[in-house]
Amino acid sequence: SELMAGADEARFTYLLVAMVLLAVAMLLAFVLSDKITKPIKSLELSMKEVEKGNFSHVALEVRENNEIGRLSRNFNTMTREIQNLMEQSEKEQQAKRKYELKVLQSQINPHFLYNTLDSIMWMIESERYQDAVFMVHALGKLFRISLSRGRNIITVGEELQHAGSYLDIQKYRYKNKFTSFFEVEEGIEKYRTIKL
Repeated sequence: SELMAGADEARFTYLLVAMVLLAVAMLLAFVLSDKITKPIKSLELSMKEVEKGNFSHVALEVRENNEIGRLSRNFNTMTREIQNLMEQSEKEQQAKRKYELKVLQSQINPHFLYNTLDSIMWMIESERYQDAVFMVHALGKLFRISLSRGRNIITVGEELQHAGSYLDIQKYRYKNKFTSFFEVEEGIEKYRTIKL
């Protein structure tokens, strides 16, 4: 009985210590789990933003030098590279469009000019001086707008004059075999468009 007298008290103490140790173990497991999963969740959220095409504010803050830290650093490097490549691609596409437009304009102008000058020469030889004057006037007007001080973007009003001069020249060249008219919404002339 003397030996067993402290057994109940010892059992209670052991149980209390076990419960405290279990609580501490659970708290440590929660803290460690949160420390491990928080960077992974942050990485996952950033990846979802990148998947949507949103590259702003996806850079991850890297504090650790473990696998997750290295993965986060690599992710930051990858998103920066992707963003740089996208910007570079966009600039190249714009440059390509400008180049294609200039090539198109350079192909149109010499051929058209040659044919128009040929028509003017034919009119002068046929003593159709009024027609030749009209053609020279229309050609001057066309090239004044066409040059546009090197601008590729002009107003719709200027582009309408441009197209009108071109069609006037073509009508004379083809002896009025066609007619043309412009159907333009009122007030649109002030807006800007690509030349030609």
